[in-house]
Amino acid sequence: MMPPVYELLRDSATVVSIVGDRISAHGDIQQPATRPYITWQVVSGSAENGIDDLPDIDFLQVQVNCWHQTDAGVRALVQAVRAALEPYAQVASYPVDQREVETRLYWIAIQFDWWLHR
Repeated sequence: MMPPVYELLRDSATVVSIVGDRISAHGDIQQPATRPYITWQVVSGSAENGIDDLPDIDFLQVQVNCWHQTDAGVRALVQAVRAALEPYAQVASYPVDQREVETRLYWIAIQFDWWLHR
């Protein structure tokens, strides 16, 4: 089971007002991409195993990467992403807050923990 990251971000009017449809899975987006944009990927996961039955819940850690040309813009994008996803997943960490060397884009990553029924 995969979390509905794309669908939830696409359904957020605030997120769409910032990035349009530039939301891409697997941590990758075709370059040169129109900016700003969002990439996301599953970084780890496991099944919640029991003794007597098949697992009915999967635990997934998903990293959502926010990319923007300005510091203020990336911070607004992070707030919009968090508002769109936090009703469905728990914010676990912010593992990246930097300026990407090659593109000079501001980059903030948010890691979400998801528990999904199978």
